[in-house]
Amino acid sequence: QVAVTFGKALGKESAAKAYMSNAKDAVAKVEDPAQRSEALIVVASAYFQLEQKDEADKLTEEAVSLALAMDDVSKRADAVAAIAAKMATMNRPEEANELYSKAVEAADAIEDDFTKAHVLADLARRLSEAGDRDRALQLLDKAKAASDQISDSGLKKEVQDKIGQYRDYM
Repeated sequence: QVAVTFGKALGKESAAKAYMSNAKDAVAKVEDPAQRSEALIVVASAYFQLEQKDEADKLTEEAVSLALAMDDVSKRADAVAAIAAKMATMNRPEEANELYSKAVEAADAIEDDFTKAHVLADLARRLSEAGDRDRALQLLDKAKAASDQISDSGLKKEVQDKIGQYRDYM
């Protein structure tokens, strides 16, 4: 973000490019796929803001591929949703919507009801923030249904409180 602000405000494009190159190098060293995919989309978004569409597209594709390849479905759902949120800010609403659908598919595949309810609620929050209130409310209903299956009363209360807060927020 510093590179974008510096580059645009001061007209220092060469300095901004150097900062961005350093950011890409740092991202390449991130080993955790979830963290790396999120870092990639943040850097891609910065390139988009600097009007370097080709580089933004390249990094976005890498982030999406990495996120969709994750074996852990809860991490996949979260990573894909984070990318979708950034893509929406990069004037790519159709692709963002498609990725939100893939995030929901991943969340639906989560077997543990507690985790599923949390992930679905978080996806609902992201969709609400993106302006898709109807879909967000549907996901909160799915999260509530998953939470109803939780036998531990403390865990059930925790996730249902979260769902209630998100519903109130919308």
